[in-house]
Amino acid sequence: MDNSAHYQQLVGLSTKPHDEPLESEEIRFLLDSLKSPDARIFSYAAVLICQYDKPLILEAIKLLPDCHLDVQKVFTPLLASLEFYEAYDFLLNQLKTTRDEAYEKLLIRCLAKTEYFYLPLMFLKLADPDREFLSRLKRVLSLMGWAKLKPYLELLPEIPFEAELRDVFGDDVIIGLKYRIRGSYN
Repeated sequence: MDNSAHYQQLVGLSTKPHDEPLESEEIRFLLDSLKSPDARIFSYAAVLICQYDKPLILEAIKLLPDCHLDVQKVFTPLLASLEFYEAYDFLLNQLKTTRDEAYEKLLIRCLAKTEYFYLPLMFLKLADPDREFLSRLKRVLSLMGWAKLKPYLELLPEIPFEAELRDVFGDDVIIGLKYRIRGSYN
């Protein structure tokens, strides 16, 4: 199938009501479109996939590590707009493994600016011994900003990964938080 016909078939799928389930050949077509060298095709397919149910998105996530980096870059902001754990676990794993500086920056921006609450997952990742990954996670936290994290951290009886949070936000901020949590400077 040539690129024009492939694109037109994608456009046809986009007009299908989303309450109608996709046929297995339509699902395969969408997922195979991620392997296209044509940016217009894989971009359109990525947007369509993210408009469907979680199982299709999870299938796409499984394929993404084997897709061209440009496909992964298109998917990243789309995944960062979703509201389920697996998308953020995937993005954080990508942040750990990428060697592409532009993709790293995109991942950091998307992870920092999402509205989805994945801080417990971030805490799990902060335990990773990989120093480079830890540095990247700290950049995510920094870009998230203290104002975004503070309300969640105030709910906890103890500050998890206090040393890492001190590195990012400074001693004064963490001491102030501990005072609000405990009512003292201990």
